[in-house]
Amino acid sequence: MGSILEGLFPCRVMGEESSSSSSNPTDAVIFVAVCLVLGIACRQLLRSTRVPYTVALLIIGIALGL
Repeated sequence: MGSILEGLFPCRVMGEESSSSSSNPTDAVIFVAVCLVLGIACRQLLRSTRVPYTVALLIIGIALGL
């Protein structure tokens, strides 16, 4: 029965603990801080140019995702 359920639902259930998962609450705080710093820096650097702020953030997000 367990193999049938694993076949239907390959993702991990929220209540299950996994040894490979190592999420840490400080990772979320660091992520938010880095996003804020990148957004502020982008806005300050692009103030005198004609490049829209949202387009610059999109390009930065794509570059970080690669």
